[in-house]
Amino acid sequence: MAAVSPKERAVVATQSGLLIFLYIFLYFPIFFIIYVSFVDNTVWPFPPEFTWEWYQRLWIMSDFHLGLQANTLTKRLGCTIITSDIMILTLEDI
Repeated sequence: MAAVSPKERAVVATQSGLLIFLYIFLYFPIFFIIYVSFVDNTVWPFPPEFTWEWYQRLWIMSDFHLGLQANTLTKRLGCTIITSDIMILTLEDI
C-alpha cells in the first residue's frame, strides 16, 4: 500500500468539505420548507409553534385538489405513456 502525501490528504479534505457544504446548500431549503409547513406563523417561524393547520387546509381548499389533478397526475400519466412507448420501440429493435 502506497503512502499518501500530506498534500494529497489536504486536497481530499478540501474536496470533502466542499462536498458537504454543497449538500447543505442544496438540501437546506427543502428541510426549511418542511419545517415551515408545520409552524403556525410562516412569516417569522421562530420560536416555533407547531400546528397541522396547513395540512388541514389541503383537504378544504379545492385549488390544491385541482392543482394536484391537473398538474401532477396528468403529467405523470403522460410521462408514463411516453416512456412506455419509447421502451417498447427500443425493445422491438433488439
